[in-house]
Amino acid sequence: MASLYGIKAAKLGSMRQIKTGAKVGKYMFQSEFVATMPRGYTSSFKRKGKTALPIQDYH
Repeated sequence: MASLYGIKAAKLGSMRQIKTGAKVGKYMFQSEFVATMPRGYTSSFKRKGKTALPIQDYH
């Protein structure tokens, strides 16, 4: 989950996609991916299974 003690991950620094997940600042979040949504915000997401949907938004 991309929150650290209730702080949203986007507030920790810039989000980057890496081979094993997402990296925000100095923190790593396993099995997540970074995407920019049509409304313009960038967030980290995690799939709930092996299918494409549903996904959870962790900001």
